[in-house]
Amino acid sequence: MIKETIRETVRKPRYEIPSVRRAGQVLRTIASWDGPLGISELSRVLGLPKASVFRIVRTLEVDGLLERVDGHRFEIGRSAFEIGSVYARRFDSELAFRAASRRLVSEYNETVQLAILVGTEVLYIGKEDSSQPVRLVSELGARLPAHVTALGKALLSCLSEVELRSLYTQDSLIQLTPNSHASFASLIEDLQKTRARGWAHDNEESAVGLQCVAAPIIDERGRAEAAISVSAPSQRLSEERLAQLGEAVQRAAFEISNPSATSPRPWSSDSAKRYSASTPASK
Repeated sequence: MIKETIRETVRKPRYEIPSVRRAGQVLRTIASWDGPLGISELSRVLGLPKASVFRIVRTLEVDGLLERVDGHRFEIGRSAFEIGSVYARRFDSELAFRAASRRLVSEYNETVQLAILVGTEVLYIGKEDSSQPVRLVSELGARLPAHVTALGKALLSCLSEVELRSLYTQDSLIQLTPNSHASFASLIEDLQKTRARGWAHDNEESAVGLQCVAAPIIDERGRAEAAISVSAPSQRLSEERLAQLGEAVQRAAFEISNPSATSPRPWSSDSAKRYSASTPASK
């Protein structure tokens, strides 16, 4: 393939939508400029027709991504700030996870993981290994059914029954071990216990000989954006040790969710209220 073809491929991705790309160029140009810009200035800088720039700018203004200044010039709008803040919060959460996970490993010397909910699965996106010779072996980017993991159950426990039913349309569930939930009803019962306790427990449900505790990380809207867990072989987990790890992971999740707050349980009561409010009285 000749160099020109390579350059053209880089410039024009296969599934590119030109109008969306131009809107991005407008936003980036205004964001990087020292002061507001008008249609004529944007047209000249970007090398685009004024009519095209006008339509793009007007659409972005309607969506709140741009705001009009002095009647004919534009600057970045509040909606763009809100979108950017989401990324900033995610970055802050990742940094907070690193700090919290290192503290947990330092104190308990067990593997700590971070995951998000994707449909009915958990996607592993962060990990801090312990120094134990026998420890959890897992890979970032791996997925497991949410109902067999503490991470997944911590995240599912923050959903209402309506939301859960939209995810689980069948009553039967896949089992990975004899301890895995086989039915939706069994899962619901476990989630109720999770809400009351404040942390989720995987009792050899994803792998024989391995247990895990987890708690959700809550965003400023009160939604679970991720969950943090501590995993260990069953042979190292007495009932007392299990409860200790459960409380520790709950505290860590809360610290990540609310770095300036002090309550040890940021989510369970609100989640229970949301769940009860959406559950039919006959249930």
